[in-house]
Amino acid sequence: MRATNLPLSVILTLIIHLVVFLLLFWQGSITRERSVERPPEIIRAQIVQDDPAVARRAAAEAERQRQAAAQRQREAEARRRQQEAERQAAAQRQREEEARRQAEAERQRQEAERQRQQAERQRQEQQQAEAERQRQLQLQRQREEEQRARTAAERQRAEEEAIRRRVEEQRRQEAEAVRAEEARIRAESERAREEARAAQAARDAEAIANMEGIIFDMISRYWTRPPGVTPELETRIRIRLLGTGELNDIQITRASGNAAFDRSAVQAVERAAPFPLLRLEPRQRDRFRVIDLIFTPEDLAL
Repeated sequence: MRATNLPLSVILTLIIHLVVFLLLFWQGSITRERSVERPPEIIRAQIVQDDPAVARRAAAEAERQRQAAAQRQREAEARRRQQEAERQAAAQRQREEEARRQAEAERQRQEAERQRQQAERQRQEQQQAEAERQRQLQLQRQREEEQRARTAAERQRAEEEAIRRRVEEQRRQEAEAVRAEEARIRAESERAREEARAAQAARDAEAIANMEGIIFDMISRYWTRPPGVTPELETRIRIRLLGTGELNDIQITRASGNAAFDRSAVQAVERAAPFPLLRLEPRQRDRFRVIDLIFTPEDLAL
C-alpha cells in the first residue's frame, strides 16, 4: 500500500492544535497551584494584663497581620481572575484563528470549484462548437442534394407552377368573396349591437331619471323645514345605499351652520329610506350606490 502525503494546511492545523492544547494545560496547572489559598495565619498573642500599652500594641499587630493576610488573599484572587481572562482570551484567539482557517479553506474550495466549472464550460463550449461544425457540414450536404434535385425537376416545377397559379387565383377570388360576405355580416351585427346599446342606454337613462324623481319625492315628503331659516342656508349630504335600497350610511359633507336645518335634512333621508331600488336592473342600481344631495330652504337637488 502506498502512503498518501498529507496537505501542508492539514499538518499546520494539527501542529497549532497541539501547541494550543499544551498552553492551555500549562496555564490550568498554574491556575490550580495559585488558586490554592493559604490558610489565614493564626496569630496568637498573649495579652499582658498588667500593661495596657503592650496589649494595645499586640492588638494592633494582630489587626495588621489580619489585614495583610486579607490583602494577600485579594491579590491571589486578582491573579486568578487575570489568569482566567488570559485563558479565555487565548481560547478566543484560537477560535478566531480556526474560523479564519476554515474561511480560507472555504475560499480555496470555492476557487477550485470555480476553476472546475470554468473548465467544464470550456469543454462544453468546445463540444458545442464541434457539434455546430458537424451540423453545418450536414446542412451543406443537404443543400447540395436539394440543388441537384431542383435542377433535375426544373421543367416539372414550371408546369406545376402554372397549375398552382391558376389554383391560387381561383382561391383568391373565393377568399375575397368570403371576406366581403363576412365584412357585411360583421357590419350588420355591429349595427344591431349599437342599436341595442343605444336602446338600452335610453331605457337606463329613463329608469334612472324616474328613480331620481321617486327618491326626491320621498325625501321631500318627509322633509320638514325648521321655521325661521334664512334663504342662503345650504346643507350637502352624501348617502350610501345598499342594492336593496336600504340606507347604508349618511354623512354631512358640508354643514349649513344651522344645526336644526342640518338635522332636518338628515332626518328626512332617514325617514324616507328604504328606497325602491329593486325596481331597477342591477346595472341601473349602481348609479344610486352613492348619492349627493343639496338641501336649501327652497328646494332639494343633486
